[in-house]
Amino acid sequence: MAYGTPLISFAIKYGPRDILQDREAGILVPCGDEEALAAALIAVISDKSLQQSMQQAALRNAQRYYGSAIAGRWTAWAADKRASAGCRRGARKRAGKKASSGG
Repeated sequence: MAYGTPLISFAIKYGPRDILQDREAGILVPCGDEEALAAALIAVISDKSLQQSMQQAALRNAQRYYGSAIAGRWTAWAADKRASAGCRRGARKRAGKKASSGG
C-alpha cells in the first residue's frame, strides 16, 4: 500500500481483512476462490479508473500504519490496558522501593 499498489487478497480471518476495506484500496475475495482472485486481478488491471482510485486509497490507507501513527495507537492501547487492570503509572517503581527498604 505504501507504494500505491492496490491489494488483491483472499479474505482470510486475520491480515488483509483487518487492514483493507473491500473495493477501496483493493479487493478481498472469498478464501480459496481462485477464480474470484483471477477475476479481481483482471478487473483492476483492465480498468484504469478503478486502478487509480485504488492506488490513491492504498496510499492514504498506508499512512495509518507508519511509525508515528502506530506508536500513538500502541501507547493508547497500553494506557487503556493499564487503566483497566487498575495499574497506575509508577506503581511498580514504588513497590520496588518498599521491598528494598524493608517496608
